[in-house]
This record gives sequence, structure tokens and C-alpha cells, in this order.
Amino acid sequence: MDHTDTDGGTIRLTFNGDSVIADIDERLESVNRRHGTGFALMRFRRPARDSSGRWNCRFQLPTLVTRYGEVERDHGLPTRRMFDVRYIRAQVAHNRVRHSARLRLERHGDDAPRLVAADMLAAAEGVLDLGDAADARLLVEEGGDRAMPHLHALVEEHSGIVFPVATDCTVEITVSGAGEGNAGNDGEDAAGPTMDILVCPPRAPHAHRSTVYDRYFDVPSTIGDDEVLARLSDDSALLRREVLERDGERYRIVRDAVDALRADNPPDARDGREWTPDMDD
Repeated sequence: MDHTDTDGGTIRLTFNGDSVIADIDERLESVNRRHGTGFALMRFRRPARDSSGRWNCRFQLPTLVTRYGEVERDHGLPTRRMFDVRYIRAQVAHNRVRHSARLRLERHGDDAPRLVAADMLAAAEGVLDLGDAADARLLVEEGGDRAMPHLHALVEEHSGIVFPVATDCTVEITVSGAGEGNAGNDGEDAAGPTMDILVCPPRAPHAHRSTVYDRYFDVPSTIGDDEVLARLSDDSALLRREVLERDGERYRIVRDAVDALRADNPPDARDGREWTPDMDD
């Protein structure tokens, strides 16, 4: 693990593998003592079916979002845009989704700002409700069986939120006081000290792979219309050949993957994997 204290009260924790969990736990415990938080590391359960076909957890859950200054369950989004533990590691690692939250702190004299019981969660985006995750049997202790590989669950117990953190991602925890540009996720100024938690993707840039489209970005601006039309004609022909091959052997693996996903994700699944308010435990 690589962890640093930076200017402005930011602590960065980089998850470089399972062997550094003890170091991360120690670092989080220091934050807990200083700010009254309840950070802890857990893991997400790996979904699996039993002999009867039932899943061992409900792995598709709604996320928390902030709307009009209030934090509420995001039931309005389609199921496929909800949290799905099977795909979340790739989404986090490639910055496809944002996982962040803002906690309100309170000063006690000259002491460092601390998390208080009332009105703790000022903003949330893409995080899980701890109660939902517990009811869904989605969390397991570090070192437990059937944990999702390369994926951790950073839990803040007092505010009841869960952040997914993929291997090589960085968690930034920033504490700042009032009057320092603490605009909330809804554009409102935060009242009093705040703690921002943000899961960041790996910082190393992905290696660039050349494609047939690179020539469009490395040509003089004086390129003539005839050349543009000629390139469009060539690329249109290439696209047509690819489309015509969609039923061939070359794309069989893609067709098989699509069929498997459709079979595993029926439009009205009632086998226990998707969270619904009326579902029995």
C-alpha cells in the first residue's frame, strides 16, 4: 500500500493488493481516532448458486444519491444501472462510475473536527447503503470465503455507507473547514467542517493502442475534401464488411456471451438476486 498525507488535509490510500490490508486497517484506525469515524474494511461476497438454483446473496442493489439536498434511495434508475457486484470492479478501475460521499463534521473546541450522530451524510453518489448490503448478505469479513477477487468494501459504519474499491485504486479522504470552497454535490455550501471520501481509478494512464482512426488526428488541417471523402469511403466499406460477418465464426464468442448474459438477466428476475422493497429475506 502507498499512503500519503497531502496538503489540504487529504489522506490517500492506494490498494496495491491483499497483502497490505493490515497497513490500511492501521491507517483507517488513525482516521477513526482523530475524527470519530467508523471506517472498516470488508469484502464483497462472490455470487454463487446453490443446488436449488438460489443465489447466496442479492448482488444487484440500488445506490444512494443526493437530490435537492436530500439523500434518498435511487429507485428511479433502471436495474442495469444499479450496483451489480459482478461488474463493479471493472467499472471502478476504469472510472466508469463515481463513488463519493461527503460527511458533515462538528468542531469541539480546539479539537479536530469529529463526526456527529445527527445529520452526518451531506452528499452521496454511487455508494451503497450499509443496511441494504447487510440485508442482501453482500458483505463478508476480510479473509472470508467466497469473496470477490481484487475488490474491497470500505465501510463507514456511523453514516451507514459502503464504497467499492478495486485493486490499484486510491481512496482520498479530505477534511476541510467552512469557507474553503466546500461546495456540496448539489452546489450548496456545506455548513461547518466536512469530510469528502472519493474512490479514484488507477492513476497510471492506459497504454495507447494504434487504430485505423489515428490518422484522423495526425493530419494537416489543410487536408482536401477529396481525401476526406476517400477515407470515409474506405472506412464505410470496412464497417460494412464487419457488420456482414456478425453471424460468422469470428464473432461466435461475442454471440455466446450475449446469450449467456440475457439468460442470466431476465427482464423480470424474481430469484432473489435483485433488491425489491417487498422481497422477503
